[in-house]
Amino acid sequence: MADHGSQPTRLHLESWALCPIAQRVLIAAALRGHPVTRRITSGGEPQSTTIEPTILTLHSAGAEVQVTDGLAMVELVEDLFPDHPLHPRDPVARAVHRNLMAIAAEAQTRLSRAARDRQAQDLDLSLGNLEAQLGRLEARLAAGDHAPGGRVANVDVVLAPLLWRLRILDEQAGTHLLQRFARLRGWSDWLAVQPVLRDILTAEAADLYFAVLHARRALIVDAEVSLAWQSVAGPGIGLRGAG
Repeated sequence: MADHGSQPTRLHLESWALCPIAQRVLIAAALRGHPVTRRITSGGEPQSTTIEPTILTLHSAGAEVQVTDGLAMVELVEDLFPDHPLHPRDPVARAVHRNLMAIAAEAQTRLSRAARDRQAQDLDLSLGNLEAQLGRLEARLAAGDHAPGGRVANVDVVLAPLLWRLRILDEQAGTHLLQRFARLRGWSDWLAVQPVLRDILTAEAADLYFAVLHARRALIVDAEVSLAWQSVAGPGIGLRGAG
């Protein structure tokens, strides 16, 4: 456990039940064996109109610091555990990883927008924007920026909640969002079998995520939309956005 000064470091999260930012922090801390206390602000109720920010509070040496930026949270956990780094030691490789993390964080934001759309035109635009960002990730992998495998790194920590969601949507809603991105599919397959990630991104959490999308009446999980698209594009062809 990190210990700064005479008092142990404590991390406390406040977020909604399935917040991807919170999931990253939980994964990053779990990989170091460090506990995180948490207050769930909501279960993702569709009727809720209040958007509460995700907050990570660091209690250390009598001081209290609050962080609200998702990537800054991952970097904070990294800095708290210098003996267990999840970034590459090489500064160039570290910069490449951080670039991938930023692209992935934006992809998560675009997926979150798509998962709230209730109108076909809105969903079409959101999916186009999401696929453009997934394409950027795929291109960076093709360029050799990262080869998933080996020890879990911070770039995996940031990608895991995104690829977990895409996998759920592909398997349960027939979206086939990862179909065109072979390298991302391979990354998703590798992450899915990592023990710490499986402990946090559980089957129960997947069921809750899918239930929340249905309760929101999110068009992305509407079976009629999927069937209508398949009738036009052909079986096994995922939803496509104009972007």
